[in-house]
Amino acid sequence: MSTPLDVTCFSDANFNAKAWINASINLPSSNENRDTTTSIDAPPSQSAASVEQETAAMITKLQLASEEASRQVGQLTDQVIKSMPHILYEVKLITDDARATHQGIQKVKENMGGVDLGTDGALDKLRQLHLCKTRMEDCLSALMEAENWNNLESEVSKVMNNNDFEGAESRLQDALSYLGTTHQPKP
Repeated sequence: MSTPLDVTCFSDANFNAKAWINASINLPSSNENRDTTTSIDAPPSQSAASVEQETAAMITKLQLASEEASRQVGQLTDQVIKSMPHILYEVKLITDDARATHQGIQKVKENMGGVDLGTDGALDKLRQLHLCKTRMEDCLSALMEAENWNNLESEVSKVMNNNDFEGAESRLQDALSYLGTTHQPKP
């Protein structure tokens, strides 16, 4: 039975390949396979053959781990590519809403410009100002969301270029969960 290959340390910024290889080859489980009666004076060919076997096994395990990582990256990339049209559509909707809000604010400004108001008129003006403020805050929130979606692709690309696939997955899941919470109907 082969021991699993520990590749978690590969993401460490101070990863030392030589130390990892030496530690992997000198695993205690590999010593169990050796004859305990073998002395230091044993022929070097036995030790070299054992090291070669361990090295070949480690290379195979690394190749399998590499293929699995490539498969996961492919799946993640496919998911991102499939979601891009939806994201672009959402950005267009947000942009259209921002333009409509801006036009509404301009109309309110024009309508309120030269009117002399009494108490009721002043309250109406305050209501309209509050409505404009609320809509502007909603617009700001929507624009910030659009900016976050625009930045998402570059963030994910940078994370993936650093081979931090778990970080990329986490960032995409955060973005998708944020999308789910922001599009819930308001009570």
